[in-house]
Amino acid sequence: PELEHIANMPARWTKLIDLSQQWILEQTA
Repeated sequence: PELEHIANMPARWTKLIDLSQQWILEQTA
């Protein structure tokens, strides 16, 4: 089910992943 949501909202997930990666980089900096 979750995979279908990701396929249906690629743009939103891409933005979420990008924000998550930035947050992780800040935490590990």
